[in-house]
Amino acid sequence: FRKYASDLEMRFAAELSLGRPVTIMNSIPEVVFSFDGLRCLDFTGHPISVLPPAIGRLKSLKRLVLVSTHISELPDEVCDLPLLDQLLTCCSNLRGIPFRISMCSRMWRLFLDGNRIESLPEKLPQYMDGLKVSGNQLQHLPESLGDYQHINDIQAYANQLTAIPDSVCDLRKLRHLMIHGNRIRFLPESLGNIQSLESLLVHDNVLERLPDSVSELPRLEWLYLYNNKLQDLPDAFLSSCHRLDRLLIEANPLTGEAMAKTFSSERVRRLRVFGADEEQVARWRTSLVEPGAQVPANCMIGKMLSWDRLYAKLMRASEMSRSKRLLPAAVQTVKERPSMLVVAFSASQGEPEWMGILGKIAGDDGEGVASARRRIQRTPQKT
Repeated sequence: FRKYASDLEMRFAAELSLGRPVTIMNSIPEVVFSFDGLRCLDFTGHPISVLPPAIGRLKSLKRLVLVSTHISELPDEVCDLPLLDQLLTCCSNLRGIPFRISMCSRMWRLFLDGNRIESLPEKLPQYMDGLKVSGNQLQHLPESLGDYQHINDIQAYANQLTAIPDSVCDLRKLRHLMIHGNRIRFLPESLGNIQSLESLLVHDNVLERLPDSVSELPRLEWLYLYNNKLQDLPDAFLSSCHRLDRLLIEANPLTGEAMAKTFSSERVRRLRVFGADEEQVARWRTSLVEPGAQVPANCMIGKMLSWDRLYAKLMRASEMSRSKRLLPAAVQTVKERPSMLVVAFSASQGEPEWMGILGKIAGDDGEGVASARRRIQRTPQKT
């Protein structure tokens, strides 16, 4: 160690700055707190359970990283670090953060994902550019959120939220609002005030309706609504949100009339990603005035599988095809018994993985499986 080191990064994967093999640490060596010039302290992956109050001595510290540790509490002395601008404490056992965290006047990055935090202080660092608190046990967000005008990203999914503060709608720079996987029933009526909003992910909640002001979001591109309790969608938003590119509405009890309104929208027919489920299509068919109406060619239809609160959708290969759809409106009789079953899992159901290969298997270009196999096959590495 050098007493006046400018950087010290201790990582589970490598401690290159120490010039020796990885050492698993269960506690922070006392000598670390005598490094007056230390700017970065990173203990990612070490099973450390306590961050000592002595952390307050490191007045030059700018970046503190405590990812995948066993720390359950941050000492109040963290708030006395005048230069601290980044605090990353993800995937640990944190149950809260210091009440005086707003005293970190230079902090712009605060990551608290994957902990056990039940509540946040009402006052937060003034210049933080995002709130990342997904995977905790939060039941509410601070009412003061609207005061932090630098926020452009809120990730509060997988918590226990039942609502979001109205003040969120005052954030003029907010681009991404990710609050899926909670227990939210209603969104603020003034949601349309967030003119900069590009993605609104509210799936896996218990939403009963969307505010009409959704139609006033001119930059909205992603709208994920699946697995809620929506029976209808606002009339205007399909025609007003001109940048809308992805819309997922599966696992909602939308009425046949609501589906007819959606399917007939010219904006919907131009979407890059549009997902619905078989039950929604069935309700749409029963409400048809013109029996010959067709499901939009870009609509990927599938059967929703009941896996508790997890999202699972079973789709035919033809439903993944971008250019040539074999089953655009209804299930057709299969003339020949298929000889192969393809099962794939995708992190983003609207964008099948494997370089789009799965979507081409059902094509009629004469290549099919053979073409897909050539693209997947890896060249054996030379030994």
